[in-house]
Amino acid sequence: ECFLDLCCPFSKKMFVALTTQVLNAGPDKFGGQVELVFQNVPQPWHAQSSYMHEVALAVSLVNEAAFYPAVSAIFEAQTNFFDDRVMDKTRSQVYSDLIDVVVPALAGAGFEGITASAIGEKLALAGEGNSGSEVTLPMKRA
Repeated sequence: ECFLDLCCPFSKKMFVALTTQVLNAGPDKFGGQVELVFQNVPQPWHAQSSYMHEVALAVSLVNEAAFYPAVSAIFEAQTNFFDDRVMDKTRSQVYSDLIDVVVPALAGAGFEGITASAIGEKLALAGEGNSGSEVTLPMKRA
């Protein structure tokens, strides 16, 4: 079980180490006894971190099996979402940029059916005021 933030460079290092050196170490090493449980921990001092996690959670609502490939893609593009890169962007712009990262990565991983509009639907506000979106409750549980 790992508590990781998609905007944190140290979380990225941990995720890469776990996925490449532990999970992909081969059946002889751990005999299939290791499973990664990703706990979303968006750091509040980086506002865009919440958006990064929301997009990953939106992908999982479209297709749960696509969560880890989406997380990998977001971590790969992580520096594009650091404070100095997104300071003057709106929430919608950051969502759009993140979706532009994950959709091609997911298609390359065999998830061609996951579209930008399908992800966007999960991020869309459900109503007026503070009604939130489909990812609001999963984020509250993060």
